[in-house]
Amino acid sequence: MLEVRQHPARGRGLYTTRLIQGGEVVLQEGPLMLVAAHTMKDTTCAMCLRHLAGVAGAIQCTQCQQASFCSPTCKQAAESSHWVHGLDVCRAYQRLGAVGVAEQQALQDEQDLDAARFLIHALCLKALAVQGQADAVQRCTSLLSLVGHPTEVDLRVATRLRPVLEHALNAVPNSLDITEVATLLRKEQLNSYGILAPQPSTSQPSSAPAAFTPASASIGAQCGDVQGAGCAPMTEEEAEEGERKLRGSALYAQASLINHECNPNVARFDAFDQQGPTSTHVCFRAMHDLPPGTEVFQSYCPLSWDHEERQAHCKEVYGFTCTCQRCQMEGQMGGDRMQGEDGSSGGWMTDDDEGGREAGMGE
Repeated sequence: MLEVRQHPARGRGLYTTRLIQGGEVVLQEGPLMLVAAHTMKDTTCAMCLRHLAGVAGAIQCTQCQQASFCSPTCKQAAESSHWVHGLDVCRAYQRLGAVGVAEQQALQDEQDLDAARFLIHALCLKALAVQGQADAVQRCTSLLSLVGHPTEVDLRVATRLRPVLEHALNAVPNSLDITEVATLLRKEQLNSYGILAPQPSTSQPSSAPAAFTPASASIGAQCGDVQGAGCAPMTEEEAEEGERKLRGSALYAQASLINHECNPNVARFDAFDQQGPTSTHVCFRAMHDLPPGTEVFQSYCPLSWDHEERQAHCKEVYGFTCTCQRCQMEGQMGGDRMQGEDGSSGGWMTDDDEGGREAGMGE
């Protein structure tokens, strides 16, 4: 159904190998890694990112008190998957929750804490891969194959976080490679999805389409149950006004290969608050028929954003200038004028429109 091809300008991408009909599942896959956000650690399952409000049987790790689980089954699975919440991760979380004054000074905000939590999981995964643990080898290989080369900003963040990580991992001072840490940070920024918690007014599970793309807790993502890549954390005022909080981040190997267009041809769906073996899987459905040889595109930002907002987001977060058909047309016509008088997307379909809903039907 899909194959990886190299594009001269966009790099690797996913292309259809047969006709895919509108509404058909284009891609469904499980995550490489899930990481709960620090501020949501008491209300989000560290194994499956399920929201814990109203969940009977939810439990907290009594050792580190920095991770919670929706059930004993998830807790056992996390402890068995050592890079999720094995002994080394648990001890690292415990030390991270009790950092000294010097380490606290290095942590500038919650984004740094979320970055540190991700790096703990990634570095523990690498250690297991070095030991030859089969699943860890496969996951680590996939993680390192993701696109992402560190910038000067990433190197500065890695330098600032190194003493925190060395304290958490009980490592020898200055033993962590700054370039390696910065590379992991960049790969997360470019490829992970920020998963949103449910609306404050409801605890009902949802399976909503997402309209933006990869990015993480400290970096960004998609919509529906996912936040736009590169979005800043919500303020307390926004939370009080009913805005959805970021519960954690998710990395997917194949989904990270889907390139960006501001008028995508697939819609993203997830169901983190539903029970079942595929609740953590990401699902992409075709928004219309896709002939053989069509490149699959998702949007890295909300479709309702105007031309200037989308251009700035793509440049600042991902380092490229979008030249898709929509951007070319809106650029020629003055960008904002493409929006309707009511502030709508001016004819460009979003996942809240009828077409997006139809694409999600069938299961």
